[in-house]
Amino acid sequence: MLAASPDHSIMQLPHYMSIPLWISYITIYANAHSLWFPYEVPGNFLHDVQSWQPEEVEYAPPRVSPPANPKGFRRYFGSASSIITDPDVQAFKYFQTAYSNPGLDDPDRTSLLQQAMKYLAQKEDISPVLLESWCRSLGGISRTATGEQFSIILYGLHTLLLGVKYDEKPNQYRTLFSAVEPWRYAAIVSQYSRLVDSFPTWNRAILEPENGLSDDLLSWSFLNAQLRNEPRLKALNKAMSKRDFDTVLQELESISAIFSSKPVPKELSSHTRVAAIALLFHVMHTPHDEVNRFANSIAQLILHDVRNFYLFQHEGILLERLFNSPEKQVPKS
Repeated sequence: MLAASPDHSIMQLPHYMSIPLWISYITIYANAHSLWFPYEVPGNFLHDVQSWQPEEVEYAPPRVSPPANPKGFRRYFGSASSIITDPDVQAFKYFQTAYSNPGLDDPDRTSLLQQAMKYLAQKEDISPVLLESWCRSLGGISRTATGEQFSIILYGLHTLLLGVKYDEKPNQYRTLFSAVEPWRYAAIVSQYSRLVDSFPTWNRAILEPENGLSDDLLSWSFLNAQLRNEPRLKALNKAMSKRDFDTVLQELESISAIFSSKPVPKELSSHTRVAAIALLFHVMHTPHDEVNRFANSIAQLILHDVRNFYLFQHEGILLERLFNSPEKQVPKS
């Protein structure tokens, strides 16, 4: 868990931060525990944010274009001499400063991205102005990112999009959708082929879903190890490992729930959704006819029942490729 213990973090709280505000902030952050990523998120982002103080002389505002409402922009970023009282703004400015540090190497930048995307995914709310600033910053980073860093960003933004309903937060939804779509179009014209080649495990599914799953996700031993701690899929994963097909039949509903639009599951990562598709694929290839038929029926239901299930474009293409293409992939040991 990233959240620092209250005793340790409050003792080192910078003098200009509101203690009640930070206590509330840490509580919300610590209670979000079921979000799954296919990697361990290192470090303690909130503690680092709290401990960081911007340079009073050298500080410059973040390099983002002002939104249409300049008053809203000044409200969040103010002038160079402003005292930061909003922990959300503090977190964003800390991330920008830390990531742009020329002394930071690629592994450290990767770790910082993992921390930042988990922090954003666990937030219950974020202002449209600040969210746009995050998206602009991450978009700039993506242009020179490694394959792994790009994967963290793109999956992270899809995770954020899962948590926002258009009818409830239209501004945030439009901001996130606008941030995600250009990358998808760029992938179609192969501008990001290097990102798939350098980090195929997860990038192929989101950038080239028409090519199916990566070799890693086709491997049962790899997927099984990945999902042992995924809270929504670990029971089904365990039943598959034991070849307990009666339990597999019972647990297959967990995959339907992941893609449900009524209601949309909370604290759900886009990694979990791709992993669920991969697990469903492996279930369909068990030596048990009833299990295979049920897995295939769930795939078709998720694909075609648009009133009750929601798919991102890459997820729909991936499901079609795995379950309906005449050139079907097959699992690997």
